[in-house]
Amino acid sequence: MPANLTPQYYDAEKNYRQAKNPSEKILALETMLAIMPKHKGTDKLRADLRRKISQLKEDTLKKSGGKRGQLFDVIRSGAGQVVLIGFPNVGKSQLVGSLTQARPEVGEYPYTTHSPVPGMMEYKDIKIQLVDIPSVFDESARGWLINVVRNADALLLIVDLIDGPGIQVELLLEELEKYKVRPEWTVNAEDVIFLGKKMMIVGNKLDAAEAAKNFLLVQEKFSAFHPVAVSTAQGQKLENLKNEIFTFLKIIRAYTKTPGKEPDLKHPVILKKGSTVLDFAAAIHKDFVEKLLYARIWGSEKYKGQRVQRDHFLEDGDIIELHI
Repeated sequence: MPANLTPQYYDAEKNYRQAKNPSEKILALETMLAIMPKHKGTDKLRADLRRKISQLKEDTLKKSGGKRGQLFDVIRSGAGQVVLIGFPNVGKSQLVGSLTQARPEVGEYPYTTHSPVPGMMEYKDIKIQLVDIPSVFDESARGWLINVVRNADALLLIVDLIDGPGIQVELLLEELEKYKVRPEWTVNAEDVIFLGKKMMIVGNKLDAAEAAKNFLLVQEKFSAFHPVAVSTAQGQKLENLKNEIFTFLKIIRAYTKTPGKEPDLKHPVILKKGSTVLDFAAAIHKDFVEKLLYARIWGSEKYKGQRVQRDHFLEDGDIIELHI
């Protein structure tokens, strides 16, 4: 059976042949694998691509002397995983340390961070994982940085408000292009080359002279990124940043209630914004999808135990009582 490969596949194959390092080869091979049609005619080719990817990762591990988990993955935890991207010394490590219990190394010299440092940020009754990583311009770390960046739920672009923040944003976006990552609103559903990611700009060092003025310019030019300004050193606007990160993730908290009992307000169910009662039921137990008859909901003043149907859209903080 013929493979019937697409022009996009051959473009990715060309990128593979022209790749200058293992990380670029892995990225090209993974793109080829994602694009390739799935049928019997491509089974052997798909297996060959997987073998090449595996071998490249093994070779990278041997050269680095590291452990697989440390190099290629950060275990996801909490309501969402947010990776911080930025130039050296813009305050990424200090920001993670201020918002979480993590203790990344903070220094005045470039490339202080050598491996991913995850920490849990508390927000109301949930926790959101923040991950500090080396600069995306650090070639020595690029072999595993690509996977960490591409697997994240969202990216925070951290810029120094003192030193040309607009230029920093442009260069960071150019570098992410090499990772085949773009802002989610620039990538359509048919795009099989680029991965769309939620991205937000965080301007640091707001306490410095000219910082507020520079931030206004960032807001004007990059409004789609919903920029936020903070001073990590002075602790300014950090609570506001927490709120913005939660909103930026586009998630909601929903709470369970058993008929005749008080609601469980300690263990929210995390759902995507725009989820329905049926989505909530599926998150509780897969069998509920078929058995669900209706639900009662408590939330805003509009809903006080009102009966709603399976396709009712939920809001953050809703309490749902399922009837099956």
